[in-house]
Amino acid sequence: MISGRNRSLDYNKKKSLGSKINKIKDFKNNLYKNPCEKTSKSKTEMGHNTLINHSLTGFELMITKILAIIVFGMGIVVTVGWIFDITTLEEVLPHAVNMKFSTSVSFIFSGIILYFIANMQKGKLGASEIAIAASGMVIFLFMGTLLVSNISGVYTGIENLFVKEIHDENTTVLGRPSIPTMVDFVMIVTAGIFSLSNYTKSKKPLFWIGLSILSSGGLGLIGYATNLPFLYYHIPGWSTGMAIHTSILFILSGIGLMILKSHYTTENKTIRSIRLRTRLTALFLISSVIPTIFIGTLSYHLSTSSESITILGGGILILVSVSVVGVIIFSLITSKFFSEPIVRLKKATELISEEHFETSVEEDSTDEFGELGRSFNTMVKNIQTARKKLVEVEKLELSEKRIKDQYQELKKTHEILSATEKKYRGLYEYAPDMLRSISEDGIILDCNENYLRSLGCTKDEVIGKSVFEHTSKKSLRELSKGMEEWKKTGKITNQTIWLKRKDGSEFPTLISGTSLYDDTGKIVGRTVSLRDMTEIYSTKAALEEEKAKRLMTVGELSSKLTHDIRNPLGVILNAAELLRIRKQNMDAKELSLINMINESASRISYQIQDVLNFVRSTDIKKESCSILQILNSCIGKIKLPDNIKLVLPKDDLTVDCDRIKLEIVFENIINNAIQAIDTTQGEITVAIRNESNNDVIEISDSGNGISPEVLPQIFEPLFTTKRSGTGLGLPTCKNLVEQHGWTIEAKLPSTFMIKIPRR
Repeated sequence: MISGRNRSLDYNKKKSLGSKINKIKDFKNNLYKNPCEKTSKSKTEMGHNTLINHSLTGFELMITKILAIIVFGMGIVVTVGWIFDITTLEEVLPHAVNMKFSTSVSFIFSGIILYFIANMQKGKLGASEIAIAASGMVIFLFMGTLLVSNISGVYTGIENLFVKEIHDENTTVLGRPSIPTMVDFVMIVTAGIFSLSNYTKSKKPLFWIGLSILSSGGLGLIGYATNLPFLYYHIPGWSTGMAIHTSILFILSGIGLMILKSHYTTENKTIRSIRLRTRLTALFLISSVIPTIFIGTLSYHLSTSSESITILGGGILILVSVSVVGVIIFSLITSKFFSEPIVRLKKATELISEEHFETSVEEDSTDEFGELGRSFNTMVKNIQTARKKLVEVEKLELSEKRIKDQYQELKKTHEILSATEKKYRGLYEYAPDMLRSISEDGIILDCNENYLRSLGCTKDEVIGKSVFEHTSKKSLRELSKGMEEWKKTGKITNQTIWLKRKDGSEFPTLISGTSLYDDTGKIVGRTVSLRDMTEIYSTKAALEEEKAKRLMTVGELSSKLTHDIRNPLGVILNAAELLRIRKQNMDAKELSLINMINESASRISYQIQDVLNFVRSTDIKKESCSILQILNSCIGKIKLPDNIKLVLPKDDLTVDCDRIKLEIVFENIINNAIQAIDTTQGEITVAIRNESNNDVIEISDSGNGISPEVLPQIFEPLFTTKRSGTGLGLPTCKNLVEQHGWTIEAKLPSTFMIKIPRR
């Protein structure tokens, strides 16, 4: 026995066939829940391997190992101080609490635990498992026994087991460390157990264990700094104080455990483990030899000392109890080392029996479990290969039968299609309309006889050519628009296109077309029907010519009648006005008659002016004019009723126009709007806006609106819906606008738009 001043003890988805498809889907859905998954997805743990979410950096590992070495070294130094009775090594300050012998020994093994937990980060499990287990057993037997002794009040004799303490500064029982010291060491052992137990959520426990130990040591230092003994845990009669260097080493140990909070093994790293026989032997020795040594040494010490037999019995009983608890804990950890790989292998085997052949087990370990995993995976691969070959043979047999069946079906289909093709080819070739089939790019793929005859071409001159080659120049733009519309809507309906014959002559056609689709539903072309409109256009031209002749006759007659009527009409208006001036005291009836004469004469004058405006054809004299100025000039000539509000545009527009003719246009449209609103409250709005490449003047009113049936004929000469109208006002507007090179159109409910191409 050594004498001294103190005595102390401190998996991927894979396709399958037929009835197996539901099982494979279930396997895929549960892939990440299965502990025996495909290696490339999430490897099965074998031995102690746990996949990393994030691993420690090399710098963090280095810091942790340095802290472990410091703790280990300080434990060695203080232990040497106890062995050789060097006071300055046992206590930092004179007459301060010293570090107990059990504490210094426990720090030696705590440093070992901390170092090997860090070492496990690199996949070095074999030596780490044995070192952590052995160190934990030593610390547990020391501190567990002392803690039970302190709680139960039974003196065990382990306090004087190896050294004898005679210094009692802030010491309750000689050789017994403070209660927080014993608890902190038990927590360090607990951290080691977490690291060995393959507990995947050990990150948080390690962090909180480290934080608790750090706080315990820090509080002790604060107690020394403030000279408050209870802060460094000295409570007379109950707890010994914690030494200064004990507090410091607990702070370093706590920091190390907090750094190791993310303890996981790196993914896809080979786990260097020892053989199972060696591991079993080592763990057996740890769980049996170490407790035996403690119990034997304690028994010998107590039997040779002057302690009573009661102390001997109590000490051995507590030590045996603590030893049993320690052996049970380490036995559970050991059983987990061996049972988990076997259970996972069993689950993998069950999955294989259910034909989940993508199952694999972890094979990174270098021990027998790793070898078994590699053999198992090789077996599964061989089964997969054999199964693939079998499936391929079954597929070949199935394919051969299907090919024969498909051949018979295709043969029948071919016969039906041949008959149908002959039938519809005849309908296509001899249809009364011109027919052509074109590609998506407008290349002619086929056409009928009527199409060739109308163009005066042979089939060789047409097939493979673009439709634009047979289109008149004046219809090229319309055809391009039609092609774009076809791409968007899949059809063209009643579009007028002029075609060009081989001899250069042109003729109008009415085009309608539908799309052609392949088996996948993709548009590959279209079939177009072209109806020759030559007769219709000739008839229309003849009618227009006849109409023009009649209008010319009407114009000549109207011009003569207008000249003959305007002079007497002027006399009537002057006479009526003279009567109004000379006869001041007319009664209401006489005044009403005079007004009736004026209104009737004015209406006749307005209608005569309509006829003259339509019949006269004079040259346009353009000048730069303001639209607002022209509108204001018109307003001065128009009698605007009180019930109607005229809204002019805020922005002005300057155009090159014939001012007089544009005034006629505005006057006609505004007068029509006044008549449409009649006596109700209403509004006439003039607006100027931009549209594409045009400036647009819009005149709209709040009247009853234009009937949809009337809209197509609204600009036809002599067409009117009013009893007193001539039907020449709007046709005159159209003629005058078109003389400027502009366009005019009407849209529902009652809006007229004059479009002026922007300069």
